[in-house]
Order: sequence, then structure tokens, then C-alpha cells
Amino acid sequence: MGFEAPRTDAKAETARDIPPGTQEKYLELLSRVGQLNQEAFNELIDAEMMLSMEDNPPLSGVFYPENELELIKGLPAAEKGPALASFKDKLGRQRLAYAYCRALIERTIEQNPDVGVDRLKYIESFFGNNWGFPEQRRRIIETAVDRYQEQHEKVHALYERAADAANLVRGLTGVDVTGEPLELLEGPVSIDILTTRTVMEKLYRRGDAQAAIPLMDGFQGTSETYDIAFTVSSTESPETREVLIHEREHAKNKILREFFDMEDQELLKAIRREAAQTADPVEKRTLLEEELTLHRDAALDRAKDEITAMMRDEKSRYFDAFFDKTTPTNSYDYLRGLRERFNVSPLHQKAVQKIFVEEYESIIRNALTARAEFLLKNNFSTEAQIALLTDVPLERWPSALRHLEDYFRRTSRRSE
Repeated sequence: MGFEAPRTDAKAETARDIPPGTQEKYLELLSRVGQLNQEAFNELIDAEMMLSMEDNPPLSGVFYPENELELIKGLPAAEKGPALASFKDKLGRQRLAYAYCRALIERTIEQNPDVGVDRLKYIESFFGNNWGFPEQRRRIIETAVDRYQEQHEKVHALYERAADAANLVRGLTGVDVTGEPLELLEGPVSIDILTTRTVMEKLYRRGDAQAAIPLMDGFQGTSETYDIAFTVSSTESPETREVLIHEREHAKNKILREFFDMEDQELLKAIRREAAQTADPVEKRTLLEEELTLHRDAALDRAKDEITAMMRDEKSRYFDAFFDKTTPTNSYDYLRGLRERFNVSPLHQKAVQKIFVEEYESIIRNALTARAEFLLKNNFSTEAQIALLTDVPLERWPSALRHLEDYFRRTSRRSE
């Protein structure tokens, strides 16, 4: 990939200074998150975007990770160490901004599924301008936004013209459910089917009578006929509403992540290529750790999705599953296959233990502990917790909750 000229957007904020009072405004709005109108919600997101610069300083100019690796490869040995340290710093800051960008786009959609693409692309512009997203990455985000709008409109049109529930379910799944109890709902990017457990299992099998049925109250699938997602939830579950919310989250995440994760694959290829070509042991170890960190961060992102979904449907009893590496069927062990794949040499084993086990588990434990300790001291609604934490990478949950607790302490003193 060649060098590209920086892109500008007059609508995006590029100021490095955070206006005074931004944090207080953000936390005050956050405390009322369930009652905000659209204008106030946009103010909340704008404040959060500005505050993201506090712990993650913007970059100067466009940063191209692949090009940077090419430049480092040609440096004298004495200069490679400092250059790699700078590369890791800039890559970490850009990836954190990318994660915030994606999370805020997702939350804006959750707040208002009918949101216009201009608002979503404004969020991309803020992060892209301040953290130097390459043009390719910016196009990927814009494609994800366009894909969301396309799917949202498809779901709405299909739901509006569906005259018969059984016919629509047959079209979505290929399974005849004529005469069965069915209720259809319109989700942001999915047709949602509520039915009995027996019918749910029939839809899960999709004609394969031998298919094993996992222990579940719902699932999410994709219709090849209509090219849209659908969810199925059992009405016999005592938590039907929570299951529906959980599966809707997966449907939305699947559409957006399909595009957001594309860029990481290109970066992984570049890192592997450079690692294979270098004979310098320090450079080789650094690049290996960067590769594993990319995989670890993707797993942490999945863990955060599940944790916030569990918070939403109050299934906190499953948190321990993230640390279970002995049960082969544990669907929450996101790094099992990667631990095995990278277990090929003493260098790899040491890096796997450090990044896939110690760092990964420590980040999740610290995040869960910080949340539990915060809730012991503060009365904060589940909705507000999710609004605060869903946009923040797990490793930053402790600091985000400390900021919130500091705000509560200051406002309490002022009111005395």
C-alpha cells in the first residue's frame, strides 16, 4: 500500500484541547442516560469523543502501520529498538481510537436505529482526523455504516410487507412452521421470531434431524434468501426478553464487525511478513508480541460484548466461564485455538503465557472487580453502566469507573 494524502473533513473536530467542563457535562448526561432526548444524547457522545483524547493523545498526521514496518526494516540495528517502541506506541493509540470509534457508532445506532449515516460518519471523521486513520481504514468504517443502513432498511421493508408470519419464517429459514405459534418483531437489523422451544429447535436444525441442539434459549442466524439476520427466542424461557436483547446485540455486532475487523487482517499479514524476514531476535519477539496482542484484543472485545450483554440480561453468573480453559465445550474460551496454534517454540510459549493467559485474564478480572467495587458504593442503573462501559475497552474499565466515582464525590461535596 502506498502513501496516501491525509483526508480532511470540515465537520470533524480536530482541536487537541478539551473544553473546560466537558467531563462534568459528560458524567451529568450519563447519569440521566435513560431519559435523554436525541439532542442530549448527541451531546453525550460528543463529550465522550472529546474526553477520549484525555487518556489517548491524538497522533500527528496519518499513521500507516504497514508502511512504518517497511521503514523499520531498512533501519540500522541500533535504531530499530527505538523505532519499534515508537511503532508500538502509535499503533496502540490508533487501535484504541479505532475501538472507541466503533463502539460509539454502535451505541448511536442502539440509541436510534433510524439514525442518519451523516451522524455516524461524523463520528468516524472525528477519530479518523485526530488519530490519523489511513484512507483504507476510513473506507472500511464508511462501508460498515452503509451496510448497517442497507440491512436496517431491508429488515424494515420485509417486516412491513410480511402478511403471514409462517410464510416469512419459511422464507428466512427454509423450514415450514405452518400452524405453529409465532410472533414476529422488527429489530434494528434482524427479524425476530418468538416461538416455543420445540419450534425453536426445529428452526435451529433447518431440516437436519441429526443436528445436535446446544443448551440455549435462543440463537441468531442469517437468511441466504433475503440476505438479512434473524433471531429466534423461546417463549418458554423465563428470560425471553433478555434472550431477545442478547441475540439482537449479536446480530448488530456481526454486521458491523464483519467490516471493522477487516483492517486487522491486513496488519497481521504485514507483521507476520516482517517477523519472517528479520533475523534480529529482539525485533522478532516484538513483532510476535504485537501479533498476539492483536489477537488478544479481538478476544477481549468479544468478552466485553458478552459481559455487557450479560449485564443487560443480568446473567452475571457466567462471568467465571471466561477463565475456564479446561472445558472443551466452553464457548467463552475465545483463545483456546490460538493458544494451541502458537504453542510451537519456547519463544512462542513464553509470549502466549504472557499475553494470552496472564494479561488476558488480568484485564478481565480487573474490569469485573472494578465494576463490582463501584456498585458496592454507588447506586447506578444497569442502563447507565452499559452506556459508560460498552464504549470503553475492558482494560480501561477501572479508570473509567474511577472518573465516575470522582465525579460523584465532587458533586456530593458541592451539594452539602
